[in-house]
Amino acid sequence: MSTDSKSHLLTQFGISPETVEMLEVSQQKHPHIIDGVLVDLINGIEVIADHVKVSKSRNFPSRILDSVLGKSKERQDIINQNVLCGLEATSNWLQRHDGDFLKIRLSLSQTLDHVSKNRDAIKVLQQRSNRQDVKVGRMIGALNEIILSAHDTNNRIDELNYRDKAQSHLQSETDRWESGRNIYPGEFVQLYNLLDNLQHGDFGFYLNYGKSELIEKERLKANLLDKCRILLSKRLGIESGAVLNSKHCWSMDEISRECGLLSSREKESLSYLSMWSSTDTPMTHLLHSLVANSNVVHKRSVVVISRVVDRMVNEHFSFCESN
Repeated sequence: MSTDSKSHLLTQFGISPETVEMLEVSQQKHPHIIDGVLVDLINGIEVIADHVKVSKSRNFPSRILDSVLGKSKERQDIINQNVLCGLEATSNWLQRHDGDFLKIRLSLSQTLDHVSKNRDAIKVLQQRSNRQDVKVGRMIGALNEIILSAHDTNNRIDELNYRDKAQSHLQSETDRWESGRNIYPGEFVQLYNLLDNLQHGDFGFYLNYGKSELIEKERLKANLLDKCRILLSKRLGIESGAVLNSKHCWSMDEISRECGLLSSREKESLSYLSMWSSTDTPMTHLLHSLVANSNVVHKRSVVVISRVVDRMVNEHFSFCESN
């Protein structure tokens, strides 16, 4: 109901405009007070005001007469009754107000309790999330270690595989030379042919493989030197191990004569294969000069066989120097 409708209705019930105005002001200042409380309270105040006004307007004789007739007591009873009604209305409102306030406090308390529980739940979830992050971090670290280990294992397997192939290649090439299937005449050229085949096969791949262990490379290279010395001892008719003696030499004339026995096609093939040589690789460069019909100028007339073997092996596999 609008304020104008309330004012009109109260005026029709005989409430004075001043009282209606007081009611409107009270509702504006205290909008939480229900209309019924204001009506009861202001009605009581208006009745009291009327009776007080009547009492004040009575003169002394009239007061004595009213006292004798009991009208004074009647007015006082009406005043007291209206005061009591006003107090009861106020008390009832205060009780309802307290009840509403308690409900509000209870609702607020429950809301705060829910907020607190939600906050604690969020903290628990955050702690779980943090623990999960730690677990995930550990799992990622463990996974990275597994991956690295797998790479290392794979590299190790590759290294072992390449090493086995290199050893097999070395054995097959030395067997071929020992059986006489090295097609070139002369041990100097045959030695070069053996080393060239090894350099461009599994043996050379392993020695040039970056992930191979150096100690294994050195071991294979030493094995190659041993096999070359043993085979040369057999083919030259030298006592085993005596080939290391510096008294066993090749003359330059003998090496030139062996190269001269090669066919033109063999010379072209060997010249092409040894094109990489230079003065830094003197034994291979010597062969290249002889098969390419270049003028060969050598300071010595003889070369020590053991030194030829060592130098030619190092020229083909220069990752480390042999002992």
